[in-house]
Amino acid sequence: MSMILTCPDCATRYSTTPEAIGPNGRTVRCTNCSATWFVSSEPDIMELQEQERAEDIIRETPPEERYSETESETTPSFGSAAPAAGAHVQIRDKADRQRRNRRIMGISMVWVITLGAIFLTGLLGFMFKDKIVDRYPQSASIYKAFGVDVKLQGLDLEDPTTRNVDIDGVNTLVINGHVRNYANEPRDVPMIELYLVNAAGDKLASWAVETDPTIIEPNGRLAYVSQYPNPPLDAAKLRYRFLDEGEVLPIINVASETDIDPEE
Repeated sequence: MSMILTCPDCATRYSTTPEAIGPNGRTVRCTNCSATWFVSSEPDIMELQEQERAEDIIRETPPEERYSETESETTPSFGSAAPAAGAHVQIRDKADRQRRNRRIMGISMVWVITLGAIFLTGLLGFMFKDKIVDRYPQSASIYKAFGVDVKLQGLDLEDPTTRNVDIDGVNTLVINGHVRNYANEPRDVPMIELYLVNAAGDKLASWAVETDPTIIEPNGRLAYVSQYPNPPLDAAKLRYRFLDEGEVLPIINVASETDIDPEE
């Protein structure tokens, strides 16, 4: 004698035997929707009626169709109920969150290390700027681009003084300045750029000064003088800097003198 079991959730029907249910009944699980329910060893009246209707349908069904339906029948899963599908989803979501958190933490650590390295490099570059420029003179322009004053090879330009004088009827700007050597050894003095700017900071005129001599003694101070005829009327300020190696500007009317400070 066979028994017909119907899933209470999705109405999927299963064919089994009383021996499979056992004398004490058992819990079965629907393989279609995973729903579970308890099946008694003694089927009630509704189950018997359902079974009789199923047997009548089988008897009325042609053999070839009956065989096809028999092949498509599935059997319920017996035993303890499987975990609900929601538990698997929760476990998977938790694992996804953990992986996502680890990935975010890894990216954050990369950014922290990168920013820390940049900050440390900048700090060391600022602390040892004079030594860096002394070894790599080209880096002086980089420091100046960030508004950091550096001494090129231990050299520094003191603020020059300016005055306007009449030379042979020509209004001439006369510049007096000094180069200072803070190193304990002689240094070659690079060429100096002097340039005039207007109130907006636009460059109006630019020329070079070459000191004579071009070598400054340890802890020495070297003076230079330059003249610029007919300066622009809207010139508001004189600016100055050491020229980088390879830069070329016209040299205008240069004179110089040496003034060496005694060693302390």
